[in-house]
This record gives sequence, C-alpha cells and structure tokens, in this order.
Amino acid sequence: MLILKDWSNGISLTKEAINDERDVVHNEYRMRIVGQQRMIERSL
Repeated sequence: MLILKDWSNGISLTKEAINDERDVVHNEYRMRIVGQQRMIERSL
C-alpha cells in the first residue's frame, strides 16, 4: 500500500484528464470481458 501512496503523492488530475481516461478504462474492461466470454464458450 505504501507504493500506491508514493505513486499518487501530490497527484492532481483535472476533470478533463479523468474523463479522457474513463473511456480508455471502459474499453479495456469491455475487451477483457469479451475475451473471457470467448474462452468460456470454447471450453463448452
């Protein structure tokens, strides 16, 4: 947990930066779920 504190110490994110990253994170999550679903379907 200390490393997370070190990484984020003094971080300041604007709403604009957060909104830009929100789309990236959402797309990565969606791709991960699709990949997992494909693996499950192949195993059946």
